[in-house]
Amino acid sequence: MTRTVAIPEGLKRDRLCTNGHRYRTIESSIGWELEDARLRNGDGSIGGYFDRELLRNDVVERTFLRVSEERAEETVAGTIDALRARMRTQGVLEKIERTTKDGTTEKVLVMDVVVIRDAVEHYLKENGHHMLHVLYAMDYRARGKRGRPGWARAEDVLAWLGDEYPDLISGHDQVERPTVDRESWTPRATAWTPRLVVKQPSGAESHRETVDFGPKKFLDSVRKAMKGRPHAPQVAQYVTWLVLRPLAGQTVVTTSQLGVGVLNYLRRIDDIAYLRWATIVKNIADIESFHAETRGLVVNPSPHLTFNKIARPIEFEPV
Repeated sequence: MTRTVAIPEGLKRDRLCTNGHRYRTIESSIGWELEDARLRNGDGSIGGYFDRELLRNDVVERTFLRVSEERAEETVAGTIDALRARMRTQGVLEKIERTTKDGTTEKVLVMDVVVIRDAVEHYLKENGHHMLHVLYAMDYRARGKRGRPGWARAEDVLAWLGDEYPDLISGHDQVERPTVDRESWTPRATAWTPRLVVKQPSGAESHRETVDFGPKKFLDSVRKAMKGRPHAPQVAQYVTWLVLRPLAGQTVVTTSQLGVGVLNYLRRIDDIAYLRWATIVKNIADIESFHAETRGLVVNPSPHLTFNKIARPIEFEPV
């Protein structure tokens, strides 16, 4: 039996062996730092070293650019402080042996990426940044990792919300999704694209800016929503084709036309991708609204859309 207490010098352990002998040990840090650790991914592969700037970029990207520069820095600092505190009492860092490409064996200090991302989630939640917490979790938890299955449908998101925010979520979420019609579509590339896009003004702005339509930029935005989802590159491209098809002949379109088009198709294809897109397009700013949007996917689902074939993505060019 062991009783462990964190002290300034390290860890104090009061031990009782099987023969009834009591003794005490004090374990001090051997000088490891977070920056000494290589990152171990969910598939077990070893990546680069822990880096503060990469963590900051990760927070910004996974919250869909909704986090301010100041808050991103605060989140990184808080996460690093929490990880360093855990280094004193828990096994955040691990020394392992691995075989190199030339067949030799080397010892490597590693830290699981999942530990870092759990720490980011904890910081965002505990500091009241609830929608940033949701956005980060949707990016991170929508993909299955080692020992942790990813979110598949809106029901998984509702279960997570109930666990994380039981006091904020009201209502009974044990609802059964009704059966809906299913439609299949054979993907066909859309050769035509609009020439210009009118950006909708945001906030107090009244000026509408008109810019050139960028097919790749449009595709990349849908890919972000589909990140980590089944057949993400292909489905993202098929969604752009579906959205642009009824707009044929319109040389000028609005961002609203494109955004709503993507919204409608993602709701029929992938719950998680839809929630990511809806959170941004609808400017969902609180947990209650996000919960209502998620529950609506279960209570009132759209007809399901599938694809007759999933082929390699083809970059399309405007004519």
